Amino acid sequence: MFYGWVILVISALAIFATSPGQSYLVGKFNESIGLELGMDAASISLAYGIATAIAAIPLLYVGRLSDRFGPRVIMGASAAALGLACWLIGFANGPVTLGLCYFLLRFSGQGALGLSASHSVAMWFERRLGTANGIKSLAMPAAIFVLPGLTTWLIASWGWKTAYGLLGVGVWIAVIPAVLLLHRSRPEDIGQHVDGVAPTGTPHPHPHAHPDAELIAALATEQPGPVDLVDDPVDSGEPAFTRLQAMATRAYWLVTIAMVANALIGTAFVFFLGSFAVDVGLAEGSEDRLLMLFAVVSALASPVAGLMTDRVAPRWLITSSTTLLGASCLCFAAAVLLPALAWVAMVTLALSQTLIFICGSTLFARFFGRPHHGAIRASLTFFMVTGTSLGPFLTSTIAARTGYGEALFWLGIACVPVALAGMALQPPRFPDA
Repeated sequence: MFYGWVILVISALAIFATSPGQSYLVGKFNESIGLELGMDAASISLAYGIATAIAAIPLLYVGRLSDRFGPRVIMGASAAALGLACWLIGFANGPVTLGLCYFLLRFSGQGALGLSASHSVAMWFERRLGTANGIKSLAMPAAIFVLPGLTTWLIASWGWKTAYGLLGVGVWIAVIPAVLLLHRSRPEDIGQHVDGVAPTGTPHPHPHAHPDAELIAALATEQPGPVDLVDDPVDSGEPAFTRLQAMATRAYWLVTIAMVANALIGTAFVFFLGSFAVDVGLAEGSEDRLLMLFAVVSALASPVAGLMTDRVAPRWLITSSTTLLGASCLCFAAAVLLPALAWVAMVTLALSQTLIFICGSTLFARFFGRPHHGAIRASLTFFMVTGTSLGPFLTSTIAARTGYGEALFWLGIACVPVALAGMALQPPRFPDA
């Protein structure tokens, strides 16, 4: 049996377990934390934003560690740290200690644990990586569907401190045993190959095929020369960009900008969803129903997005996802006039986020290869986490002057040049030796 499927399940569990460090659960505790610490919503948002921005910085180092020691080590360590952070936040007694707890939640959850899950799947899949990422991504809508309601009940029943602590225990139980007993960083560690198939020298058939695919495939079939390749952890004959080489390509920035835009706007949506719902006149309780709609649409779209990523040229996927993101912003802005458009906005946001994150994760592995994937993926995560820190701040700043509707309108307009730029996306040329 190809062991990559086991790794895929473990990675999906890890994605599910990032939830206590994600905005859709962190936001559930805002009111309780504000009452406990005497902080208003603006102060909590500021602490959260600063902590998230700072949390992005050490991720660059985590990526290099993941390349060196393997994603198994990073996944186990980050799950342990996230569970600990869930307990430590109960001891916060002011803005500084709250910010430190937010830092640990965001760094270990959305950052390191999510990074290790993406890195794990990329080590085991290539031709079917889009499909694998589509399956892995089902974990996030499942978490959004289940955990917000459960968290609300835990807070009401046990108080916010115990509720957060129990979420931390859940992280430990879900991830750490699986990592210790079952996870393997690379197929080569157990005598297998990527996708479960030995290299054949056939150029990749997917639409993201490298422009030098025939040359790379030919190199994969050559007999090894006198150079010692015993310590090479991955199959030869694939792209092997370093982080700096990847960041020197146009493809890197086109994909990164599209993903950061989705992270920035998506976080703002989730963080202020309750305020949005009130502004457009939706009934009480609409926030949870909107999140459930988002989760259902994401779950239905994930397998389709994975298949599309394996079959459709990437420029169309990047452009389509960013267009959907802009449409979502404009629909929510117009919901002031027609509240039903808020539901349309959540559907288009779910489609946009599902497509861009599955496509982007797949493209980084296919475009730039596996040898330095951890460091390259960490650089992407750095920019995305920075985007999530800016999203609530930018939205609240604009909304304070104009209201949430106009803030979302301008964010939607900003998506237009990003969508147009996506049409220029092409696989990068293999770097010179």
